[in-house]
Amino acid sequence: MKIQSLFLKLLPSLLILNTLALSYSPISANTTQNKAKFQPLSQKQALTINTISAQIFIHDIKNNPINNAQVILIGKNNTYLESLTDNNGIAEFNIKSQQNYTLLVAHPNFAGIIVRNFSPKKDSQKKLEHRGNVGSVIFPDSTGYIKGLKGRLNPILDTLYRTYIYADNIAVNGGQQQPVNFEIGKPLNLEDAEGSTMQITIRFAQGNTFLIEFLKPS
Repeated sequence: MKIQSLFLKLLPSLLILNTLALSYSPISANTTQNKAKFQPLSQKQALTINTISAQIFIHDIKNNPINNAQVILIGKNNTYLESLTDNNGIAEFNIKSQQNYTLLVAHPNFAGIIVRNFSPKKDSQKKLEHRGNVGSVIFPDSTGYIKGLKGRLNPILDTLYRTYIYADNIAVNGGQQQPVNFEIGKPLNLEDAEGSTMQITIRFAQGNTFLIEFLKPS
């Protein structure tokens, strides 16, 4: 009798729980409102990147075109575009970015050029100057050679912004232990295994790109 009486008291609660259980169905639960809806861009909305065709004229002080000059545009993110001037002194670039660059120009018979905040849209002519026996070269990938020295040079700008140089089979500053620290604008004296000597000055360093001026033996 006690059990029957207890069951009768609990019966309304059991009926309510059963009704709630039946009303819940995981399969039919509406989850679509939590889903993000993505719509493809229409043809008119599609992203477009305009390419700029830029020509840069490199000449000497008499306005004569300079052939085979290295011309590099280096961006703020350390990536670069590279070209060589043709017989008319023209270096051509196809540019998709709208940013300004740092312009570097080098040639073995001329001192180098560094132009910051260079706009390929607005600037189109740059002049290289003779400075005695000074020549210049650009290493866009942190390594390269200078004509007149037998050996590879490897200047480095590391993540702590320290600058130093390795030289393969080339003595630096009388044979200092390598790597040898250097400062931008301060000369280094080099001598290869055959006794050829040269003074170099690193004028520019950004990322893995270096512009080097060198004093050729007279």
